[in-house]
Amino acid sequence: MPPSAERRPFTPEQSVPGPMQQEAIIGRLIGRVFTHTVVRVVAVEPGATGPVGFVDVVDLVQQLDASNNGIPNQTLYKLPYFRLQGGHNAIIIDPKVGDIGMASFAMRDITNVKKDKVEGPPPSRREYDVSDGLYIGGFLNGAPTQFIEFLESGINITSTGTVTVNGTLLQVNCPIVSTGDITDHTGSMQTMRDQYNEHAGHYSPANTTPDVPMS
Repeated sequence: MPPSAERRPFTPEQSVPGPMQQEAIIGRLIGRVFTHTVVRVVAVEPGATGPVGFVDVVDLVQQLDASNNGIPNQTLYKLPYFRLQGGHNAIIIDPKVGDIGMASFAMRDITNVKKDKVEGPPPSRREYDVSDGLYIGGFLNGAPTQFIEFLESGINITSTGTVTVNGTLLQVNCPIVSTGDITDHTGSMQTMRDQYNEHAGHYSPANTTPDVPMS
């Protein structure tokens, strides 16, 4: 059977009054409701360390014409993307162009909520519309090169660049093992080394090499 004969807009039974026609009408109405779909990110308005940003996406599931040919989808603009956040605490992983994720469509018009972030009436009566999408990333993507991996016992942190920790105090409640050099720019480790040498009874005179070297 040729592709054009597999699916037609209506069957003969649906074109005349009766239960098949009612079923066809209901099916068409349900088909106009947008719920969720798989999308690809084509542009990002990143939030970085500020408020959450937006993405432009393209639906990866095409509509079909009467001959079962795919109809290219148009870009969906300015979908707020998901960020794991509680209060002023967040894990920031902004989406990147090419990411695959899910677009979920709101029950009502969310234009004013996106703009003002407060409760209020919708500016239109549209429902389950493609214009009211939200983006949740992380579906069907490739292997990461930077990641935090939770094991059965332990956590692996892998980075392709510098790992920076900013805070008022770094408290480590376990032994530390380093396979690389440790650089001290404040002199605090030198002080600790001198105190250890003095306590051990072999403190080196000033301006000489300490007895216990540090990497």
